[in-house]
Amino acid sequence: MAWDSRVWIDRVWTFVGNCRALPGRVGVRVNISPPLNEKEADLLATQLPLGLPRPLRAFLVDGARCCRCTIFWAPPDWNVVKAVIPGQIELYAGPRIVAPAELVELQESNNNAAESFEQYWPDWKLVPQLWRRCTRFMDIGNGDYLGLDTSISNEEAPVVYLSHDEEESTRVIAPSFESFMETWEQLCYVGPEIWMLRPFLDPGTGYLTADTPKAEQLRSLFPFLS
Repeated sequence: MAWDSRVWIDRVWTFVGNCRALPGRVGVRVNISPPLNEKEADLLATQLPLGLPRPLRAFLVDGARCCRCTIFWAPPDWNVVKAVIPGQIELYAGPRIVAPAELVELQESNNNAAESFEQYWPDWKLVPQLWRRCTRFMDIGNGDYLGLDTSISNEEAPVVYLSHDEEESTRVIAPSFESFMETWEQLCYVGPEIWMLRPFLDPGTGYLTADTPKAEQLRSLFPFLS
């Protein structure tokens, strides 16, 4: 069955709602708005220097034009989080998909970001290239983004973690938008700050994976998933 952005968003909504009942300190914010129509998507595509990648267009048209669902959770026993993500005592989770108007601004600023890296970190060869050619679609909230490298393919662009201050963290983490969203859902939408994703990156492929004991341990923290 093909991946369905509307169904995915519905499951995010349900997950976020269930998180409100978790023990400890919980903070939840939800902003989901109706999708773009085809004319709006066509216009957006003409405004974007890199165009509108096929999977992102599908999400905005079939799912929602705005999908920002953020979760903060500090459980009573901090050790349960540290056991899954070393050094972390709280969990942050949820999608922060970049809104259409922001997409234009971000694509237009790609070259400026890349030039800053070239000026201040001239040894970073791949980082400015990736920032220059990726469509940033998810705002991490700390200056980092997730992007789609459409220089590879507009149809099945790999997902790249774009770090603003760590060369080694700028890397491909999924072979496609759909595979990332599917796997990330199985990881309870954790992060997606890179330090929260690292325990779930396959050492062989470098891709995010949810089929590990560590991922199962993460899911066990949310009793409503069992």
